Amino acid sequence: MNKIFLPLAALVLGFTAMAREDVGTTSGKKTRSNKTVEELCQPSRAQSDLNINNVRTTILGGGDMWWDLNTARYEVPKGSNRHSMFAGSLW
Repeated sequence: MNKIFLPLAALVLGFTAMAREDVGTTSGKKTRSNKTVEELCQPSRAQSDLNINNVRTTILGGGDMWWDLNTARYEVPKGSNRHSMFAGSLW
């Protein structure tokens, strides 16, 4: 056990000793229009409605699930107008 633990501990400590703070960087890459890449990216508008195994729900292309950005859309059993979850996310 010690034959494996000691080299592993030395490896972990060695990597943490090499870590440095990232100083002097900006929060986004600038483009020629002086906007960051994040500012130029359009939000996802894709959405899909699923009717599977007595469940009706909505999934959005941006990673959000079970809502349409306003109301709950996870209905069990489908057709009952009862929503067991309000929102979720892939992240």
